[in-house]
Amino acid sequence: MELKLAALMREQGQTDPGMRHVTLVINNRPCKGDLSCDELVPVILPAGYSLTVHAPNYRKRFTGGAEPWWR
Repeated sequence: MELKLAALMREQGQTDPGMRHVTLVINNRPCKGDLSCDELVPVILPAGYSLTVHAPNYRKRFTGGAEPWWR
């Protein structure tokens, strides 16, 4: 869910400033690992964008513009 929203934010944020800072509430924590939402959302989001995710016992603000770990 988080990756799909990050891709949508990247696409629509150029014309809709409201899509540059979004809050998402989900019912499960984001997965972890090298190819997880935790690692990829900051890479997909452009610099200056943010996605705040709330889940049970979890809250994290992802900011865009991160370099991929594989480079």
